[in-house]
Amino acid sequence: MMVKEPERFKDYVEKSLVRQIAAINKVQQKSNMFFFDYGNAFLYEAEKAGADVMTGGNPRYKSYVESILGPEYFDYGFGPYRWVCTSGLSEELKKTD
Repeated sequence: MMVKEPERFKDYVEKSLVRQIAAINKVQQKSNMFFFDYGNAFLYEAEKAGADVMTGGNPRYKSYVESILGPEYFDYGFGPYRWVCTSGLSEELKKTD
């Protein structure tokens, strides 16, 4: 279908995204379930499809980085990560550090 009927396929995907967000919102409201976007643009694409992902002009759910990694590693401007230097030159790594 992706090859032979791409517009129809896109329509099915968008309808599926809207249904999935409706289900997530329902469960979240009933149980206060914690939900986040893992960074694969699920919420972005769901919003483009017309799903109810915004509340008061802001995203209803945060991304994985905002929810989990951000407070732990990025909110204070440092973390356990190091730059990777693909050139293999130690002076370039020192410069980025």
